[in-house]
This record gives sequence, C-alpha cells and structure tokens, in this order.
Amino acid sequence: MTRVRLVIIPEAIDRPCIIDYNYQHSVASALFDLLRGTSYDDLHNKKSYKFFSFSRLYLDSLQTRKNGIEVLGGVTLWYSTPDDDLLDATISSLEETDSINIEGLPFRVLSVSKPFRYSNNRGEDTLISMSPVLVRSLVQKGEQTKQWEIAPDDDEYEEILVEKLKRKYSDFKNEDSDDLEVVSIWDVQRKMVRILDVWHRCYFYKIRLRGDPRLINFAYDCGLGEKNSMGFGMVRSALDGIPIQTLEHLKVTVK
Repeated sequence: MTRVRLVIIPEAIDRPCIIDYNYQHSVASALFDLLRGTSYDDLHNKKSYKFFSFSRLYLDSLQTRKNGIEVLGGVTLWYSTPDDDLLDATISSLEETDSINIEGLPFRVLSVSKPFRYSNNRGEDTLISMSPVLVRSLVQKGEQTKQWEIAPDDDEYEEILVEKLKRKYSDFKNEDSDDLEVVSIWDVQRKMVRILDVWHRCYFYKIRLRGDPRLINFAYDCGLGEKNSMGFGMVRSALDGIPIQTLEHLKVTVK
C-alpha cells in the first residue's frame, strides 16, 4: 500500500523539450523499461492486470505548442502499486539510473521520495483522480460484442466500476471482498486520450466511496477502472495530506 513521488527535469537544455499531448504510453514504456533485468522484466507482456498505476505529469512550467507540450521546468510523476516487491524493484532501478526516457527525450531524475503509506480503516473516503478514469461496458452490435466506453452519468457506470475493482482485488489477494458503494461522483471533466492509434474517452473526477476498507485501500494503491498501467485511474485521498508537488521542485527551471 505504497506510492512514491518522482521529480524529473529535461536533460537536453540546449534544445526545446516537446512531448506529445498524449504522452501516457511513452511514460508507461519508461516505467516498464526500469524493470529490465529485474524479476519483473516480463511484466509488460503479462496479459492480465499489471497492478500499478501512475499519475498525469504535473508540470511546473510549460508552453503549449501545435506539436505538443514544451516542458520548461521540473516535472512530478506519481507511481503507485499494492505490490511491495514491484515497488522495491522500481525504486532500486530509479536509484541506480540518473535518467529516464520519455518519447526518446532524456529526463534527469532529481529525486525519488520515500514510500508514502496510506490506510483507510473507516470504510469511507473521497478519492480524487490523478489520471483520467477509463471504464468500458460490453455492448451487443448485431452479432458482435464490443467494448464501449461509458460516462459517470450512465446508469451502469457505478456498478461496473465497483465490479472491476473487486475483480482486480480478488485476482491480487486471492480472496473475496465485501460490498462497496459509490456515494457520489462530482467535478467530472471529460478527456480524450490516444494510446498508440486508439482514442479513449475517460474522466477526471472526485468520487465518494463507502464500504469495505480493503477495496478503498486497493483503489488508492492500484487505481480505478481499466488500463491502470497505461496511466488511467490513479487516485489520491482527500485526507492523505501528501503535497502533489514539492517546494524544491517549484524552484527548478530549464534555462
């Protein structure tokens, strides 16, 4: 039940650092690359859940361009997993390297925080998305069954969201969970995200959950919805008290 905060800065200060608006796949690739040579070397080929999530990039200073986002300062990236061994392997690799590559651009690793731990024993919490949440439903189209992305105001959204979380929890823990209720979802913002050549309709929002504390903790650790390892569904607790960015980070500027 841990997460770390990674602060990076563009390495190539002699030329513009421009990343695609749809950078999630590139960040996921960078995180998988960190696992090369570890016991998780083949995690990217695993067909089922990867059991980690990461946040959107929090940029201190940027300039929007036609061809992407020009990074002008430090960048904060959050990484979370319920798998302590996976977290240890990721941290160890980050401590051994001085840079990671996003879209072929080197970023120098300035700092990796100590793991933050958060545990909910009350059975109720408000979670805030740090990356957009993706939820899909099976829809019958003629003789074919297709996956269709649904919105928080769809009738089946809350039920499917909880069911997917319970399924992930059962797969990871090898045990059943108790009930979980979505009390409310608000401050909804739609976002379209491209992963390779596929566009996904997903949502940032705040969500109030009530029920099995184990499921609330697991949502915090692993994320809500689908494709968590591609940068979807990471959440934070409104009560965890962890600053998203650091004061040292705010002082970093690319000259």
